[in-house]
Amino acid sequence: MQFLTGLPIIPGSALKGLARAYGLLSIAAQLEPKLPLEELDKLDEALGKGEFRRITNAALLPLAQHFQRAFGSQDAGGICIFYDSVVMELPSGSLFEADVMTPHFSDYYSEKTPYPSDDQSPIPVTFLTVA
Repeated sequence: MQFLTGLPIIPGSALKGLARAYGLLSIAAQLEPKLPLEELDKLDEALGKGEFRRITNAALLPLAQHFQRAFGSQDAGGICIFYDSVVMELPSGSLFEADVMTPHFSDYYSEKTPYPSDDQSPIPVTFLTVA
């Protein structure tokens, strides 16, 4: 949640992780011989260190180098910046809408009565939600 508005966000770190995983899988899919999925961590570590000896395909070498520059390693940050994603205005109307919650035993939950009973009237509570 965004701390000022309460709107949902996707953190930039999550978007970076998604892009990094996609890039790593794209490189691994083009390697010959095929790399087992269990070996992805080793490939990721090697690319982060700038070790490209597994890349025997000359066409893949620039892609691997771009990956290393973009995402960096544990020792050095990458050159790409990923910002948090935010909710955009919906094309069909408002970003917000009203929602209703109807607690049925408000006296019981506020400890005015020792047990819930059917003689208590529900009291609708309206609140704002993201559409």
